[in-house]
This record gives sequence, C-alpha cells and structure tokens, in this order.
Amino acid sequence: MSTTTEQVTGWWATAISDISPGVIRLHGYPVEQLIGRLSFADTIWLMLRGEVPSPGQSALFEAALVSGVDHGPQAPSIAAARMAATCGVGLNTAVATGVGLLGDVHGGAGQECMAVLADIRERAAPAPAGVDPTGTGLAGSGLAGTGLAGADPTETGVAGTGVAGTGVAGTGVAGTGVAGTGVAGTGVAGTGVAGTGVAGTGVAGTELVEVVSGVLAGYRGAKRYFPGFGHRFHPRDPRRDPLLRAVEDAVRDGVVEGAYLRIGLEIERQLAPVPMNVDGATAIVYSELGFAPELGRGLFVLSRAVGVLAHAWEEHGEGRRIKGPIPPPLLPAYRGPEPRDLPTDRGPEPRDLPTERDHGAT
Repeated sequence: MSTTTEQVTGWWATAISDISPGVIRLHGYPVEQLIGRLSFADTIWLMLRGEVPSPGQSALFEAALVSGVDHGPQAPSIAAARMAATCGVGLNTAVATGVGLLGDVHGGAGQECMAVLADIRERAAPAPAGVDPTGTGLAGSGLAGTGLAGADPTETGVAGTGVAGTGVAGTGVAGTGVAGTGVAGTGVAGTGVAGTGVAGTGVAGTELVEVVSGVLAGYRGAKRYFPGFGHRFHPRDPRRDPLLRAVEDAVRDGVVEGAYLRIGLEIERQLAPVPMNVDGATAIVYSELGFAPELGRGLFVLSRAVGVLAHAWEEHGEGRRIKGPIPPPLLPAYRGPEPRDLPTDRGPEPRDLPTERDHGAT
C-alpha cells in the first residue's frame, strides 16, 4: 500500500500554526503582526482559543495567570526545582522537575474545582434573569452593594419588599418595579439593586442552594477535601479578593456572565468559615472565560512555571552542590528497627567494608 503526499502532510495536520519558508502564521495571523502588539497573555489565549481576546477578557485572564506564578520554596514544585538545580542538570531539567510535580494534589485543585462548578451549573435550574429567589445575593461576600446588571424578561420588575441590602427577596413578582432602585417595566435590571445577587446569571437561587448543599454533602460523606477552598498556609488567601473583584468588574462590564462567580460564592457561604483559595478563584475566572477544566490545570502549569524557572535560576546562581531537603546538620527521624546483625548463616562477615569515601558520598 503506497502512501500519498497528502497522507504524510496530514499526519500532523493542525489548525494552530502555518509554517513554511519565511512564513509563520498563528491561527492565520502573521507572527510579525503579533510581535509588539499582543501581550504574552493575549498570545496564550490566541493559541488556545483561536481568536484574539477582547481587552476585558485579556485583563481578567492575565490577572489569573499572575496570581499563580509563585508560592515560595515551601511549595513542593519550587523546592524540587531548586534541589534539581544543585545536582548538575540543565536549567530545563530543573524546571521540568518542578513542573512534573504539579498533579492532582499539588496543582490540580483548580481543574477539579472547575469540573465541580460546571457540574453544579448544569444541575441548577435556570432562574428568571435578574431575580434572586434566595434574597441573599452576594451579601457578606465582600462584593455586596454593587449590583450586577441583567435582563428582566418579565418586564414587571420585582416587588419592593425584598430589596434592602440583601438581594431581591423571593416573594414573587409584582408590576411595580424595584422600589426606589431599578427601572420598572423596562426589561432591564438597571445597574442592579442595592446589595443584590448577580442578575442574569442563569443560575437559580433556591435551586443553587440545594444543589450546592447536595454536592458538599457528598464530599463530606466521602471525607474528601473540597477543591478550591481552605489553605494549608494562609488563613485567608490574599489572592482571593482581587481576583473576585476582577470577575465582578468583568460581569458589570458585560465581559463574562457571572454564573460561576455566583456558584463559587454560594459554595463559600455554605463552607464558612472556610474561605476560597486561589485555586477556587482562578477556577471561577477560567470557567467564566470559557476554558475547559483540563485547560485550567494547563494554565496553572504555565503560570507556576515562571516561578519554578525563577527559583531554579536563583539556586543555580548560589553555586551549592547537591542541596537536600533539610540542612546537613539535621537528619530525617528514623523509625525502623534497632541496630542488628545479619545472621551468621548468611555467610562470614567481610573483613573490610567499603566506605562512603571509597565511592563518593551521594
């Protein structure tokens, strides 16, 4: 059976890059047009999504990438890269050592959280746009009082009994509009209601509460950690608030919908006092921007690789050789059997045992 030219060139067919002598195009764009005009974050988006992001998408995307860059040598990925850098390997191998540790437990929580957010959104029934039946909205989350615009397909507004500071109460709908705030009968939630939930997110309040409660019960029953919440080091992750504020701004500006923000905050409310961490916050960002959960981990790897590279390079410059996990004067605690002799039936004892000096200490 003969192989045609088309079969050979089609073996690695791609829609990403078009390469020929003197030509490099990425998703159709000549690279010379991208250099100096797109940021690195914009280019990552282009490579993964096939289109150039809007300014709003770009700003939110870059915020998430920046948030995961580094967490110091106490993070296993960073520590391993630094140790590798003292072992005579190249910088690429040191970086690969650190990045290779980013798995399900260290580095994978964001992907898992994105999958949970998607599952909850699919299971929660859609709400009439602009209505928050629970009356809780984002109150107490650090985002209260802003209001996020959304459509009101009933064009009747909401009864003026459930407005003050806690979102729109789930008491039904009246034809009077929102007392003293929104725009009655226009089909638009204006700029939101004082302290409301997220309008127009497509996630029902009461249904969302029940779905989240059921999901959390499943994790508790299985005694599993819930991804994206709590932190072994920070009582409150300093990256949470700026990321959620960025999402809130993006919802207000119409860049993203806000459904995943709403879900994440409801999870946090039910898990209180356990706060959201950076994995949960970036999971919201990447979900709002339309990335698949698997890409959530890939994007974290891209982000953390910057910190891994920086630490490996710093350690390389120190000039130390074979740097272990603890300083030389200290030794790992031993919990094995007491010293003992090999039985005599295993043969006579050697007269001269080789020493570490003979073979080189490792």
